[in-house]
Amino acid sequence: MSQPAVEVQTPITPRIGKPAPVAMIQFEAPTAMKSSIVKRSIELKGHKTSVSLEDEFWSGLRSIAESSRTPLPDLLQTIDAKRGQANLSSAIRVFVLVHYRELAAAQAAAKALDQSPEATPAITPADSTTLPTKGEA
Repeated sequence: MSQPAVEVQTPITPRIGKPAPVAMIQFEAPTAMKSSIVKRSIELKGHKTSVSLEDEFWSGLRSIAESSRTPLPDLLQTIDAKRGQANLSSAIRVFVLVHYRELAAAQAAAKALDQSPEATPAITPADSTTLPTKGEA
């Protein structure tokens, strides 16, 4: 069942005294999502505890551990040590989110460098010996 569309109007522009253009924003209210939170038992510093995480976060955490070649228990120990007063489940979610945000930013920066003029290799005088001359072309 969808919610009615919402109309948002921009107020009168104060300096000009004329109505600003009307912005029509239509959106559907989010539908209820079934939670996939799973409680998992882990051991930290010799003590058993549990974390409640969505499958996507747990999968992301496992992928981070695999890609960094860090055993999952060691990664959990690191997160636990750095979390301060935060709830461990929340600290894990934030850790995974920050990791993938930084990864996406690094990939975007690398892509931007690949498309920049500086990334295009320049022909140096030493390279010009491999290029055909007018008579050869």
